[in-house]
Amino acid sequence: MVNTKKIKARLVELGTTIAHISGDMDMTPYTLGRKIGNQSDMTLNEANKLQKLLDISDDDFNAYFFA
Repeated sequence: MVNTKKIKARLVELGTTIAHISGDMDMTPYTLGRKIGNQSDMTLNEANKLQKLLDISDDDFNAYFFA
C-alpha cells in the first residue's frame, strides 16, 4: 500500500504535481492519482519509476511504497 501522505509531501517538496509527472509515468493524471491514493494497484515497475521521478532513495523506498 502506497503511503499517500509521504508521496504527496514529496511532490510538494519538489514543487511538482501529479499532473506534471503523470506524462513521465505514461498515464493520465487521474490514473496516477488513483494509484497514489490507493484506489488502484501500483505495480513494482510503476513504483520504481515514481521513485526515480521523485528522487526517493533506495533506503526510503519501503517507507513510501509499503505503508
